[in-house]
Amino acid sequence: MAAPAHYALRAFCHVTGTERVFRLLVETALGVQKYAPPQKFFELRGNATHAPDERIPSGSSVAEVLDDPKCISQDTRAYHDGGLCYYGRPQQKWRRNETTSDPPAGMLFAVWVNDRGEIDDWDWTPENEDEPGTPLYVDGAIVWRKNREGT
Repeated sequence: MAAPAHYALRAFCHVTGTERVFRLLVETALGVQKYAPPQKFFELRGNATHAPDERIPSGSSVAEVLDDPKCISQDTRAYHDGGLCYYGRPQQKWRRNETTSDPPAGMLFAVWVNDRGEIDDWDWTPENEDEPGTPLYVDGAIVWRKNREGT
């Protein structure tokens, strides 16, 4: 049986401190494009000006957070199959009409990855004001947090 078609997205690996690759199934991307609000697709695609030599897609909130997270939690929700959740602050917030604004204050962007290394959801979530860079609500333990020096 052939492996499902997917897009590869680079991500920070909290275990090694280097890079790893997660997969976004083509069927997931097409489902978002067809059924989700327009901004959800733009959060994934970015501004569609991704040059071959760019490390991550330009303007992709999903790719930005995977590449440079503020923290990572173990995800215990059944529908994410016990994977990980990456939290961060992308450079932009996408709007329905394919325009951007500054990221909302007090919010983090979350990207959920299941235990098979597949990206299966992303959305904005409240930030814990007592612990900046971490979410207010966490479904599992925080397994990695960026320190003030950026590592």
